[in-house]
Amino acid sequence: MTLAVGTMHRIFRMLILLLAATSIFVAVPVHATTAPSWEIGSFAQGFVPQPLSSFAVSKGAFFDIYYNADNFTPMQISDIYSNMTYAYMAVTNFYGTYPYHTKVILAASHYEYREILQDSNISDSEAGYGYGDGNKGTILIKAPELVPDFKSEMALDMARIATRSNLTNSKYDLPLWFSEGLAMYVSGELDDDTSQLIDNRYRSGTLMTIEQMNLYEQRASYPETSENDLAAAEAQAGMVIQYVAQQYGNQSILDIMKDFDKDKDLDSAFMNATQKTPDGINTDWKRQVATSVDLRDGNTLNQRVHGYVIDSNGNPLTYQTIIFSSLRNDSPVVNGKTFEGKTDDTGYYDVNVTYGPMEVSVERTGYPSWDDIISVANKEYKSYNVTLNSSSLQAALSDKANKEYIRMIMYIILGAFNLLAIIVIVIVVRRSKK
Repeated sequence: MTLAVGTMHRIFRMLILLLAATSIFVAVPVHATTAPSWEIGSFAQGFVPQPLSSFAVSKGAFFDIYYNADNFTPMQISDIYSNMTYAYMAVTNFYGTYPYHTKVILAASHYEYREILQDSNISDSEAGYGYGDGNKGTILIKAPELVPDFKSEMALDMARIATRSNLTNSKYDLPLWFSEGLAMYVSGELDDDTSQLIDNRYRSGTLMTIEQMNLYEQRASYPETSENDLAAAEAQAGMVIQYVAQQYGNQSILDIMKDFDKDKDLDSAFMNATQKTPDGINTDWKRQVATSVDLRDGNTLNQRVHGYVIDSNGNPLTYQTIIFSSLRNDSPVVNGKTFEGKTDDTGYYDVNVTYGPMEVSVERTGYPSWDDIISVANKEYKSYNVTLNSSSLQAALSDKANKEYIRMIMYIILGAFNLLAIIVIVIVVRRSKK
């Protein structure tokens, strides 16, 4: 009986050990397949994806490219290397020497993308992201044909990594509007399309506050955000950062980052560098946009054209309308817009117009129409005179006068003839009475 109890104790201990060992083996795959905390395009702090063990690698001086050799040709890898070089140059143009070696992982499909991230629930719309910082900086991105703007996405991701690499205590603490706006600016993605988007938002009265930009970037906190609103938030954030650089210099942005890294107070960092809060900077930037767009749309007229409208004899053409039609194509609003002037009793006119090329037209009954093209510079006060050719009018008046003269002569001749006839009749009557 004692032996049986001892045996049972040994069996029980073995079962406990077996159960513990089994729990360890079960936990390993669960841990491996459970994704880190996913939050709208980025993993939890510190997560860095790794290439699959079967991937090949193309090593470079500043970055290495990992890929499935069965899915990418050497020519494709060469093109991707060129795109990555563009991204690297954009980053070094802002931050200066970038002494880190970045890893680029290419996923040939969305399935492979999910496999690398160890998460089967990632949306198909996710294209890639930059992770980590310094020598751990890693860009995971899908194949070029799966990403609408592959080159831009790589530049943005590289810029995000570089920003984190230049922070010590707050790598993931920058407000999203600032970090994403900085990525837009550093990557060189503020192009004509971005400017057009901002112009249209101004025209529709939908430019954002700092708070709105930040909320739109945090789509998890503001789930009703549309892709258009997100694109507008990123564009405006980038333009605001660009405005800071233009007004205060690139160094001011680096100073803001340095101050923020100390106490994580962006308002204070902005005040130290610009004497204004982010909201104040955003307000100043909006004023600049308003001034620029209103000028281009012809709502603000800082230019004038003045002069005289006369005929070929120097006579003033009074109360004459002169029309200037804009030929500019840099604004969807101003092209074709007309500006009218009218002469006074001396033939003088003075009219406010937009800048750029314009067609001038003057029409007056009895005169050939006047058509010309002129160009007015920004803030120019331009003198422009119009002389209408009056020869046709003079010819018409001369012809009319000649006809009136001939008619008068005929009346005189007819009158003389009638008078002569009367005299003859009188003479004949008198003689007959004698």
